[in-house]
Amino acid sequence: MISRRRAAQILLYLSAVLILVGGLYDLLTSSPPPRHLAFLGVSAQELDPRTASLLSALLRALGGALIGVGIGSLILINCGVCQGHRWAAVALGLMVGLTEGVNAGQMHSVGSPYWAPLTFIGLMTIGAVLAHVPTNIFPTTSQTSPMNLSDAQPR
Repeated sequence: MISRRRAAQILLYLSAVLILVGGLYDLLTSSPPPRHLAFLGVSAQELDPRTASLLSALLRALGGALIGVGIGSLILINCGVCQGHRWAAVALGLMVGLTEGVNAGQMHSVGSPYWAPLTFIGLMTIGAVLAHVPTNIFPTTSQTSPMNLSDAQPR
C-alpha cells in the first residue's frame, strides 16, 4: 500500500510537471487556438494578422510564465515541502493558486477548457494537505519514506 507521504510526493510532482507541460504547450503554439477564434467569431483566414500576432504573443508570454511557475513549484516541492517546511507548502499554494486560478478564470471567459488549471490546483492542494496533516489523522503503514514530511519539525 502506498504511504501518505509517497502519495503527497506523487501528487505534488505530478501537478508541477503538468503546469510545466501546459506552459510548454502555450509557448510552442504557433497560431491562435480554435477556441479563441470561435470566441472572436472569425476563421483563421479572417483574423487580422496583427491581432493573430498579438494573441500568439500573449499566449507565449503566458506559457513562459507557467513554465516558470512549474520550475518554481518543483524547487519548492523538492527543497521545501519534502523537507518538512510548511512555509514552502503555503508559498506553493499561493503561487499555483493565484496563477492557475486566474488562468482558469480567463480560460472560462473565452470558452477554453478551464478544468485543466483547476485540476492542477486540486492536485497541488491535496498533495500539500497530505504532506502536512498530522500523522495521527492519516496513519501510515511504514515509518520509512523518502520524504520526511511528518518527521521534520515545523518551521
